Amino acid sequence: MSGTRKPLPAPMGTRFRPPPAEPSPPPAPAAPAPPAAPKEKYPNRIGKKAVTCYTPEMSWEQLRALSIRERTTTMALVNEALNMLFQSRGLPRLAEESRPAEAMTE
Repeated sequence: MSGTRKPLPAPMGTRFRPPPAEPSPPPAPAAPAPPAAPKEKYPNRIGKKAVTCYTPEMSWEQLRALSIRERTTTMALVNEALNMLFQSRGLPRLAEESRPAEAMTE
């Protein structure tokens, strides 16, 4: 027998495993890119504000039927009504007016 002994084999499944690596810190957030100029989804709405109103169903149906009969949009009829209201109160007409042919292509 020699003076040095061979190490005994490790039991099955107990081989040396390195300790789990410490999780690396999350990467520093990149500087946010400057926001791109928003692409207008509806360019015909630029400079306009929405006005929402609730009206009785019969009134809505009558407005819709009138728009169909005159081959225009309900928006064109509402703008016409707003202009008539402004005029009756001594205010300048401001609502855009659209011709029926233009209104139907919107």
